[in-house]
Amino acid sequence: MAERLLAPTTVRTVALSGGVMQNRVLFEQLASRLVARGLKVLAHRQVPTNDGGIALGQAAIAAARALAPGQARSQPCA
Repeated sequence: MAERLLAPTTVRTVALSGGVMQNRVLFEQLASRLVARGLKVLAHRQVPTNDGGIALGQAAIAAARALAPGQARSQPCA
């Protein structure tokens, strides 16, 4: 399916993320098949693949906005 979706594009990099990618068997089989078809696979190494990663990203955005000079602190994060 990934090949079919990517065929009309120049995209050759696929990110595997989300809670389903916590399943090691599924992740390893999918990643190896994508690589075998010439695609570059991106995966988490230091951040959780599920909601923990989303929360970390939201915290990073909030921190960056809070530290940015001249930024109003009442802006929503998302």
